[in-house]
Amino acid sequence: MKFLLIINKDKSNSQRFADEVIKEIKSAGAEYYLLEGDDTERKGDVAILIGGDGTVLINAIYLARNKLPLFMINTGGLGFLANINKIEDIESSIKKLINKEYVLQKRTMLCGEVVRDGKIVATDFAINDIVFRPQNSTKTLKLSVSINGESISKYVADGFVVSTPTGSTAYNLSAMGAIVEPNSEVFSMLPICAHSFNNRSIIFNDNKELSISIDSDKQILSFDGNRNYDLSKNDIIKIRKSSDTLNFILFDENNFFKNLKEKIRNI
Repeated sequence: MKFLLIINKDKSNSQRFADEVIKEIKSAGAEYYLLEGDDTERKGDVAILIGGDGTVLINAIYLARNKLPLFMINTGGLGFLANINKIEDIESSIKKLINKEYVLQKRTMLCGEVVRDGKIVATDFAINDIVFRPQNSTKTLKLSVSINGESISKYVADGFVVSTPTGSTAYNLSAMGAIVEPNSEVFSMLPICAHSFNNRSIIFNDNKELSISIDSDKQILSFDGNRNYDLSKNDIIKIRKSSDTLNFILFDENNFFKNLKEKIRNI
């Protein structure tokens, strides 16, 4: 087996954890490759990410496109997406990975298109969420939402979040949105500090297309908090399920709520 290592060197403990991972890989007679720069080719059979949740978000498109299952070692904050947090768990984890003692859980991704004057001017993807916010934090945004062509509502709010189940424990959680099991076939949308009583999250089947019309100028569209696009009045953003999925490695398929309880306790 060959491992692809993706290391967030901005995290203080990452190199120490990486050294331990490399030691165990070599001890087991396996191979590894360090991902650096803008390499887009598939390298390895399993990707081991060492960092925080942001490390997953930054590399999600690369991993999904190359169909590389991921195993995450958390050296960041809460690490909602992490498999392990302790350096002493690395040895047993590498053995399980080599022996394929795990299951793969497919996680849905979002595809978003910006349509301006009838033309698609931008397309991007997200494993967590797509967020709308005003360029000026003292302003509000105005938008109209429809699902599969049926008008749902108009919103005036400080922001607006469309989340995958994986992203339900990210910005959506902070904004009091619903927590969704990560393998659920749904999306959710949630206005942030809506200027009306219409402030509830809506959860809908992921086979539907969401269409959001921008009714105010100078808005920003953000994919996983990493890639931003300026929006203008009358732009239309179409959001649907991506054809790509991200495969998460799990040793225990039924431990989501146990992990969630532990993470929330540490907030």
